[in-house]
Amino acid sequence: MFKLLDLPDEILCEILRYLSVFDALFGFLNLNSRLNRLLSPFTGQIDFTSVSYEQFLHYINDILPVISKQGRLYALKLGDRRTPGQIELFNRMITSNTRDYITDIDRVFVEAPCLKDFSHFIDDYLTTLPRLRILSIETETLCDSDFPKWTKVILNSIFPIPSLTKLSIRTPVGPSLSRLSDTLMLYSLTHLTLHVSAVTDLVILIKRTPNLEQLSIRMGWWTSGDRTLVKILDEMRSDHSRTSFLPKLRRFSLTIDSIISFQHEHLQQVLFRILNEHVTSSFSFILRSCIKNDKDSTVQLLDGRLWQQLLSPYSHLRKFYLFIRISDSNNADQQEDYSKTFQSSFFREKKWFFSYLKPSRQNDNILYSIANKTIELFHISLNPPEKFHHFPMNYASHLAIDQTETQYHTLDQSNFYHVLNQFPFLQELTLTDVKLDALPILPINILSLYSLKIEKTQWILPQLLFSIFPLINTLSISFPVFDDQNGIFNSQYNQMKDLSLFNIHPERIKQVSLFLNQFPNISFLHLRLCNRRFNDDSLLNQLKDILRQHSSLISVKLEFDRDFSVPINWTTEFHDRVRMFLSNKTFDGVLYHLWF
Repeated sequence: MFKLLDLPDEILCEILRYLSVFDALFGFLNLNSRLNRLLSPFTGQIDFTSVSYEQFLHYINDILPVISKQGRLYALKLGDRRTPGQIELFNRMITSNTRDYITDIDRVFVEAPCLKDFSHFIDDYLTTLPRLRILSIETETLCDSDFPKWTKVILNSIFPIPSLTKLSIRTPVGPSLSRLSDTLMLYSLTHLTLHVSAVTDLVILIKRTPNLEQLSIRMGWWTSGDRTLVKILDEMRSDHSRTSFLPKLRRFSLTIDSIISFQHEHLQQVLFRILNEHVTSSFSFILRSCIKNDKDSTVQLLDGRLWQQLLSPYSHLRKFYLFIRISDSNNADQQEDYSKTFQSSFFREKKWFFSYLKPSRQNDNILYSIANKTIELFHISLNPPEKFHHFPMNYASHLAIDQTETQYHTLDQSNFYHVLNQFPFLQELTLTDVKLDALPILPINILSLYSLKIEKTQWILPQLLFSIFPLINTLSISFPVFDDQNGIFNSQYNQMKDLSLFNIHPERIKQVSLFLNQFPNISFLHLRLCNRRFNDDSLLNQLKDILRQHSSLISVKLEFDRDFSVPINWTTEFHDRVRMFLSNKTFDGVLYHLWF
């Protein structure tokens, strides 16, 4: 009889890597010393964002005491994005009995935290970690009412943590740093990623972080008409004894969402206090909004002569990445003139090359560096096909192809493959108004590509979709695009883990149930239902049937056009499945997030 332990270590390691971290620990931890040794890569870090409620409890109560005796747990990841209420539960479970198991952690990653619970998490746990060096916080949504509270948490609770060397805070809106204490200096930080509100916040920040080696800033808006900015720049200009505030800075990335007013001199002055002529080797500049017309002051950003003037003092600068959107309403001849300014001997000697992609989405143009190594979303249309014959290599992880504004809704197959092959690190693909069923397309086997989002697509067979994209495990799509006639919901796709279905009308709930049967291993489900004219009790009963059929579910998001007439306690209604839930008002309805 075959015995698992008869296999060599190399094959056992492959088996363990195939399993989730929790399943590997649950199945093999503490069986013998050999397996404990092979499990060592799994015991140093734990990701709670993909575990069920019961798995979370089992890890804290049973697994954590065992692995704490075998080595140090150094990394923790948790959050409310997929597992609602998890941070609250963590706060409750970290008692005097369990705290000693996780005091040596030196890196913490938090996803979409509920602000109230996150404040307690910081005060009661994070600030007690003596070795904490790396902290990463990401949230995709932020209510206007929460903005002042978030600012207070960042400035008063996170920034003062004395042991931090690497800090990343990614939020939809950046905090205003004008309220930062005058006495607070962030000497320990060497790597910082932050979203700030305005250019004045950036100037305030660089005065407080003298030891930064890498700085990545996303700025909500830039205005050269800000009196505070003008005053600060005048003060800096009068200080002839100082150049850069960041003498150790090696890499700097600046992303600007919107420019209200612009003077090139102000950009030059700010960069003069950031970039270091003896140390800085990499600089990225990304403008997310669009330069609208030739009279726009930001048109100066298209002039290579001004960029040459700005960058020429920095002799150690080896890499310069540029990404600027331009409206197609700009004068084509003038754009051609600007393009020639980036072909001077200065840029050629540096081996910095630039190109126009035109048109991209909505017939805008993009001026960008070759190769574009920013992680900026690359948003294009494949129209006309011949413009992509010399499409350069890009390093963006997210590609969006939008055919809405073009007459070429059908993909040119060779063109499509050529473009995808130019994104070696592609992870997410968004297709808008693209006809996938008009011609046969060979399977796309990009190993890094795991997520597909399809918008405005009419009628597609599931078999065709998954034959084109056989490796994806995350799909977001409008449910009505699937033609459910002729019993086509009979296949199984075991790799699918995360599924979002939108625009579901209540009369098609039964078809949704049949469709979901194709995904026996689904872990995360998001359903958006148009329930404005549907009976609450009938809808609730059908949802119960759907959720009970899928024992693999870890969390479910249920989004409705309107709330139920009678408040629902989801832990009571689904007493055998739902353990915790959060509810939030949305722009046009309500969202319930359930953790199983």
